[in-house]
Amino acid sequence: MGTVPQAYFSFIMDYAPYFHYIPGTGVDTEWGRGPAPAAHAIDFLNEAYQSPQFESEKPSSTSPTAA
Repeated sequence: MGTVPQAYFSFIMDYAPYFHYIPGTGVDTEWGRGPAPAAHAIDFLNEAYQSPQFESEKPSSTSPTAA
């Protein structure tokens, strides 16, 4: 995946899955959220999770607890 700027990672974490982000205003609530930006975010976050660059962003335990 290569190195991704931390600002881009933070942007995806903060604003996915909104269709539009307007600088200085925030998310466009008229368009709202949707599957296309959500799919992009999921794909990006999956790649980021596999990258050693974001090792510090992972939870301390990746094993689900038994119910």
